[in-house]
Amino acid sequence: MKIKLLDDSGVSMLEMMIVVVVIGLLAAISLPNFGGTIHKMKFDNEGRDIVSALRYARSAAITLQQPIGVYFDINGKKTRTFLDRVSVGSNIFETGDSLLRSDSLEASVSYFNATFSGQTIVFQPDGTASAGGYVVAHASTDVGSRSFTIGVTAGSGRVRLDYYN
Repeated sequence: MKIKLLDDSGVSMLEMMIVVVVIGLLAAISLPNFGGTIHKMKFDNEGRDIVSALRYARSAAITLQQPIGVYFDINGKKTRTFLDRVSVGSNIFETGDSLLRSDSLEASVSYFNATFSGQTIVFQPDGTASAGGYVVAHASTDVGSRSFTIGVTAGSGRVRLDYYN
């Protein structure tokens, strides 16, 4: 009769070490790709934040039944959402208008252009916008560049976001 003292089934320590090394190599190869994805996600979030500010202004104008504007500070890289109190109907952001919200862009993102008169769009109590136009922003990082355009339709106040590589 043969007695088996050791069971040969299972995984040896050497096999386990090889698997750990292979997983480590795969992780090291894929990490640089995650850096680019993180930058892209941050930039996409900036576009959504601006759209959020515009949609907030339109919603507030309808709710409060007062003109609410969004000013695009191209040099300061900010958006300012305000209650138009000083020169109602002038569609510009002035000292004395009530500031409702202020948002800043991330350092790598910059505005290229805002085609609205005075870089300001004002939403009326019926939801329409003072003018139609676009905001264009761009970001350049070590992993590439990306742009987005946000369009606003005057008649409906509709806000649309488009990304470009």
